[in-house]
Amino acid sequence: MASNIGWRIAGTGIATAVAALLMMPMSVLVDKPRWQGTGLAGMTTLLALFFLSLGMIWRIHRVLPGTWDEQQLLITLGSVL
Repeated sequence: MASNIGWRIAGTGIATAVAALLMMPMSVLVDKPRWQGTGLAGMTTLLALFFLSLGMIWRIHRVLPGTWDEQQLLITLGSVL
């Protein structure tokens, strides 16, 4: 169990680093008035992917009400991409 938590913490760190790296060009787009909408849409999509990824890493679907299947969440994650 302890090694499982270690991998989850490592996965969270990697997901955070990737999200931060991908967020940098979006912030440049938000600063330009012509591309502001595109940058905000990209940030929103990236945040949705980040939170879905964290949910998959920490298996949050097990504590959510209702019947959530891990495969359904992976399909949702793929469709957001």
